[in-house]
Amino acid sequence: MDRKHQSAIFRPMFDRILKRLRGKHVAALHASVAPLHPALLHPKVISLAADFSPTPSGITDEDGQYNATRFLNEHLLPALKQNEYVRVDLEGLHACAASFVHGAFAPLVTRHEYSPEYLREHLKVLPGNAKQHDDTAELAFHYIDHAANPDATRSP
Repeated sequence: MDRKHQSAIFRPMFDRILKRLRGKHVAALHASVAPLHPALLHPKVISLAADFSPTPSGITDEDGQYNATRFLNEHLLPALKQNEYVRVDLEGLHACAASFVHGAFAPLVTRHEYSPEYLREHLKVLPGNAKQHDDTAELAFHYIDHAANPDATRSP
């Protein structure tokens, strides 16, 4: 979704929130949030199911077409490089193998030199409505933390 479409979606929501917060602090709130508008109100959203595959699995091309390396190189890294804030939406996934999650997120730390702290601030993994994707979202950051300090973290 490009910035024009994001603006069309998020701007009306922001305006509705401001209307609900009527009162003397609304102008101050608007002024304090306005400078953050492009980064916080319009993050890059990657729908894993719609933009990539509803059943991603494996790490390399040998594991299949919809593998972690391809997702990392074609979607996640370009999004992180071009946008300050990125959201990976898991809504619509039928299944997501742990090997895929590891292969897509751990290399951000091990090969591309992002810190876990930076990623926790700038990357969000949204589980969607399905309970099983809560675990997938948590697993992504487990692998990020483990990649940064393999001796300090244990498997979930």
